[in-house]
Amino acid sequence: MFPTFFTEYIIDLFTNKKNANLYENDQIFSNVYTLIEEVGKLQYDLVIIDSYSTRSIKIKSNLAPLTPYIGIFGYYNGPEVNRVLFSFHQMNHLLGYIKSEDDINSSSKVSLFISNEDQEVVSNIGLPAEYITIALGGEWKYRTYNQWDKIIEKLIANNNNLNIVLIGSGNAKDISEKLLKKMPLKNLFNCVDQFTFNQTAQIIKKSQVLLCCDGGLMHAANSVNTPIVSLFARLTPKMQLTENIVSFTLFDSTDVNNVSVKSILEEYSKCINYVGSHLQVE
Repeated sequence: MFPTFFTEYIIDLFTNKKNANLYENDQIFSNVYTLIEEVGKLQYDLVIIDSYSTRSIKIKSNLAPLTPYIGIFGYYNGPEVNRVLFSFHQMNHLLGYIKSEDDINSSSKVSLFISNEDQEVVSNIGLPAEYITIALGGEWKYRTYNQWDKIIEKLIANNNNLNIVLIGSGNAKDISEKLLKKMPLKNLFNCVDQFTFNQTAQIIKKSQVLLCCDGGLMHAANSVNTPIVSLFARLTPKMQLTENIVSFTLFDSTDVNNVSVKSILEEYSKCINYVGSHLQVE
């Protein structure tokens, strides 16, 4: 999430092992550490922590107790702030406001570097030249849509040549298996829980559109400039997206499952028309 104008500095990342793989061969971070022993006695001019929580401050004090520090999300530590947008403004503040407020608002977006190796993996899995992706599953019930089968039926009925790639993490594996058993279609491809996050992001990048709920794969699509049809509940799109994102959004104050199939199909139609009239950004 670091602004690209911050990359003239040498930046190391300390994170947990779960997240470290996301930053392999990253273009922003010079080194990625997961153990305090790996950092050793390296000297830094500044430490940027994700929040002023006890956990983060404790880690910082163990790594570099005397080094000045700043919180990338300020004193916010929850969903009450758009973290992507706030982090860009925070870094702009740190650098002496080298960009205007309008520049930050219009350019802020998540970024993700996908290695040549991951791109090669995806190019060799036999996906069709053109397809859309649908992200299944979710960590929270109110952000997990349960009617993708109806969406797929309608999409295929309207275009029987449409290729659909299913993606998701482990929590979507049972969902995908049940869906494929119910709909054994030749143009339905299952990539759920088979690839790394970065490889899945590459699958999304090569797709025309991603249909998804608010979650990690939605942010992956945003990082690779794939237009999205996104479903939100409780947290509004304004809290999660920035001006730079091409999103056809639907919101319910309680649960994404209150969003009608008809509404999703209408937004999909708008999105696919947008894709047809705009060049994709590589």
